[in-house]
Amino acid sequence: MNDLINLNAKTPAEMAKKIVKLKDLKSQIICHLDDKIKEISNSLLESMKEFDVLTLKTEDLTITRQTRITVKVDDVEDVEDFFKNNNYPFSTTLVPDEPTMKSIKDLAKKNIEGDGIEMNKTEFVANRATKKGKYYANTIK
Repeated sequence: MNDLINLNAKTPAEMAKKIVKLKDLKSQIICHLDDKIKEISNSLLESMKEFDVLTLKTEDLTITRQTRITVKVDDVEDVEDFFKNNNYPFSTTLVPDEPTMKSIKDLAKKNIEGDGIEMNKTEFVANRATKKGKYYANTIK
């Protein structure tokens, strides 16, 4: 590791090799840290679920359990039929307009799945530094 950090490369080829090695090492370290962050975050999320905790506050930060819902329309015609049969407003352009997306999101929040709509839920914890806190705001997925 010390020979990688040592910048005494003499030729451009040695410098280029050193850059490639350092970039590879940086990538490995970041990947390892990302894996550790995910591991700890998942453990924290499971603990918060187990104890039915939605928010944790300390002097330095606030950690909140949240759910993100991603909606994807697979078949616009099926969605249109579903909406019309259930008296929801429906109109489209190239993408569903704002009132339709609001209806889709409302359905997703109510766990109502319609034909042609795919929903993905992602639970995660978010932490936010208090004004006194030493940590930067960060979302952990």
